[in-house]
Amino acid sequence: MADHTYRLCLMLYLTIRHQGLSVDPYKCIQLALLHDLAECLIGDITPHDGISPQEKRRLEVDAFDRLLKVLDDPELRALWQDFHCGESKEAMLVREFDYLETLFQALEYEQDHRLVRDELQEFWNVAEERVNSAVGQEVLQCLRSQRAATGIDGRSRTFLESTGGNQ
Repeated sequence: MADHTYRLCLMLYLTIRHQGLSVDPYKCIQLALLHDLAECLIGDITPHDGISPQEKRRLEVDAFDRLLKVLDDPELRALWQDFHCGESKEAMLVREFDYLETLFQALEYEQDHRLVRDELQEFWNVAEERVNSAVGQEVLQCLRSQRAATGIDGRSRTFLESTGGNQ
């Protein structure tokens, strides 16, 4: 969870700064820091765990409620709800970059041979469906290019190999 959250914050900070996006960078970082906080109690629930989206949401809300009893900060609940509803422009950006950060992880797993491409394709499918902003599409295209430049065996392919010119 920590490595995902850290890279997500860094991606947001750099993108907001270098792209000149009209969002509140402080709020984006707050949302990124809080978005998976419930996982510290319930773990990272994936589709492979066999838990329905409704049950996952219930578990997350219950865990976050337990954390808020200790933290006692109403602003945290508002931020967490904003992220999960995705209504503010900051929440929409953070949600998209949350998907993009998982693609960075997927690329690393593919390149390190920890998982094969077929096992990670669902992450790519979800991101393709849910990343719609211009800046998100730009990052997604860079990740697609990096994936295409890496062979199925995880090694980088030459330009000729990636274009079919070395057959």
